[in-house]
Amino acid sequence: MERRHPIFDRITLDPNKCMGKPCIRGLRIPVASILSYLSAGMTIEEILREWHELEPEDIYQALGYAAWALSETPTVARAWAVLDEIHQRQRARGHQPPTAEEVAAYLKQLRSEWRDETNLP
Repeated sequence: MERRHPIFDRITLDPNKCMGKPCIRGLRIPVASILSYLSAGMTIEEILREWHELEPEDIYQALGYAAWALSETPTVARAWAVLDEIHQRQRARGHQPPTAEEVAAYLKQLRSEWRDETNLP
């Protein structure tokens, strides 16, 4: 079931699209992809030419959503704390990478916390 973000109405979440990652207007275009294109040097105009279904406001909302997520969501701070804990465990084990179970548990924890904070399913 697709849900719109309560602040950024062009940002949607759907567990059946893009593994539940935030996307643009229900399209299979994740917010993270837009950010990657911009960070790689693409202009907004180039992105819009490449993906005809996008509109300028989609790009602006993707940027706004990213800024909001970094500055307002306590989950981000917890994510850094959990990553730091994982790195400490890695060092204690001789720099071994985290197990698949640790990564899966971490991702499950983040998804649950994000849903709780945004009141989205």
